[in-house]
Amino acid sequence: MRVVVKVNLIQIFTIKASDFSVAEVRKQESALGAYIDILSDFTIYGWIPISLTFEASWANQNDIYSLWLTLAILESLYFVNSASLFYLAAILEQRQAGKLKTKEMTHVTMCEALIGGTETILFYSLMIILPRFYLPFLFLLFALLVFFSILQRLWWAVRML
Repeated sequence: MRVVVKVNLIQIFTIKASDFSVAEVRKQESALGAYIDILSDFTIYGWIPISLTFEASWANQNDIYSLWLTLAILESLYFVNSASLFYLAAILEQRQAGKLKTKEMTHVTMCEALIGGTETILFYSLMIILPRFYLPFLFLLFALLVFFSILQRLWWAVRML
């Protein structure tokens, strides 16, 4: 099973890298392309930890409860982070302080935070490469970093809105 998960993940990362490369070369992004891109990002962000947790469970890992608990914490913080990111983006776009003002290459403005795409790829690579017993630690560490990203955006919003 672990081989199948790794092959699927390599395919996903390859698709994401090629998608980004095409947008970079063209120096443009369509609204539909941006929408599909973010849907695929968040599908990947949710699917990888879940698939690794299922795989570790099938392998009869000893501490399955802590693994599922840390996965639940991570996934729930993803929901909060998504709400934080996109609601703030909507407010900034509504106030004309978004993409047109910042000249970002994204379709809507993305308020910077500690965790972004590069950090996610790094952590997910570690989740895939390292032995299974590191998963709860990696899930919790990444969840903590996502939590700090939420707090960063909240602090920014308190000061700027």
